[in-house]
Amino acid sequence: MDNENKIYLSKLADIYSGYSLRDVSKVGTAGKIYWVQPQNVWVQDFTALQRLNIKLSKSITLLREQDILLTNRVHFKAATCAGLPTTPCLASSAIWIIRVKSSQLYAPFLTFWLNSSAGQRALQERTNAFSTLKSLKKEDLATLAIPLPPIEQQKQLANLYTCCITQHNLQTKKFNLQLKLLEALSTHL
Repeated sequence: MDNENKIYLSKLADIYSGYSLRDVSKVGTAGKIYWVQPQNVWVQDFTALQRLNIKLSKSITLLREQDILLTNRVHFKAATCAGLPTTPCLASSAIWIIRVKSSQLYAPFLTFWLNSSAGQRALQERTNAFSTLKSLKKEDLATLAIPLPPIEQQKQLANLYTCCITQHNLQTKKFNLQLKLLEALSTHL
């Protein structure tokens, strides 16, 4: 896609940083706030979240449905927030929160594009080449040029991507169940 059909991400979305947890003792099962970490983004699953026991301040960005989460260190993986718990959710500081503000961009399409080889190349080009631990700065993410095909095409591509992710997750669950079955059978030998 040529540069004429690309727009800087900052024109299409707001970018927020995740919450920096300084006290690990705040993580537990009794907390009232859900905590999204990079591993949740990598597997694109927000059903098994840890909880935090912290007091919320007004400066904390709570997650919303259709926010895009992008891990910002070493490996850059994106996921669209979907099926979040109804109680407040926070993202860790290792995650950028991208909140689409333009009707020109369909949020799940952005997730698809960021995870595509073209998106990954664009993200890798923005990392610090002199650091051993690659990281992505907010300013570099804001100037990322995003392709903008027609909105219907964005929705079709995002739908196909979502179906592929769902199929992959189901196949992984099936494989794990088959391994458990084989393990159970082997105990009777």
